[in-house]
Amino acid sequence: MYSVLGKCFCRKNAVRALSTGEISTALRPFYFTVHPDLFGQYPTQRTVNENSLKQLSSIIENLQQQRPIRPTTLPFYLRSKNEKELRAGKFTLVQIQLKEKDLRQTILSILKTCDLPTTFVDQIEEQKPPDSTNYKSKYWQRRGAGEDIDFSELEDDPIYASILMKRKINSEPDTFKAYLDKHINEVHVKLEACRPMREEVQKLEKILCSELGLKNIIWDCGWNITHYRGCLLAFKALAEHHPEPMEVLKNRTLVFANDTGISLEGNVMLNSGEVRHNWLDLIKNIQKYDLVLFRLPAFEKAVSQVLLDIKVGRRCVIQHIN
Repeated sequence: MYSVLGKCFCRKNAVRALSTGEISTALRPFYFTVHPDLFGQYPTQRTVNENSLKQLSSIIENLQQQRPIRPTTLPFYLRSKNEKELRAGKFTLVQIQLKEKDLRQTILSILKTCDLPTTFVDQIEEQKPPDSTNYKSKYWQRRGAGEDIDFSELEDDPIYASILMKRKINSEPDTFKAYLDKHINEVHVKLEACRPMREEVQKLEKILCSELGLKNIIWDCGWNITHYRGCLLAFKALAEHHPEPMEVLKNRTLVFANDTGISLEGNVMLNSGEVRHNWLDLIKNIQKYDLVLFRLPAFEKAVSQVLLDIKVGRRCVIQHIN
């Protein structure tokens, strides 16, 4: 039995693996470019690089031990070689795709993606692919004595593929922390990408609060910040074309929400999906809403007295006037 296993799994074309020292030397230019200590004043970039380096270290370790890896894309921020851009805090974001099963090719992919020299790696002998002239069936690759057996094509088999999928599902930790660890880098990258948009939104909020005397502007809607920016620009244009009705908004809180009306706290609620004229109609009728809000405490007290001083609570968020 042992002789049969030896014929099936012993390699004839074994090649010396890369040592830990060679890996460190090959990736040294990369480490000098993405090391977190170089981004001390920029916490977002520092965090992204720290998390990506941890994942990269684990992937390299698996490749050294000839373990399979899943195709992964790791984001890294690179320091600019231009001193002016470096002082201005401008960095280059690269997405390194790791899908190679060979450690040497993985290192080459990292260096080439970051536009770094590959001279040291090029001097290392590359493993030659085995002869593929042998007979292959649909799911098996048959080889002669002493050569490898390739099981990779079995992933296309409907039965074996389902088994693999179940194993992958069971191997994935089903916890909130695992989900955060998996997606934290993506969140940081997206947050940094929308930073100019967030700065513009803050600027628009200050302008509207200053010009209209608003207490605050709140975004209480499920849409993203791009939609919020569009609402602010639309409302700013509406206020410029109809300045007189806007005087009633002084010392009030403006909320972009999923409904249009006045909240029980007196906040002006505007549906983020409606047209400007609907917003204007509400603003022109705010005084009617105020009359109803003024009478609500008396109604609450009357209901409480009728029901043996029961406490009347407010659960409705928005009040609509028909």
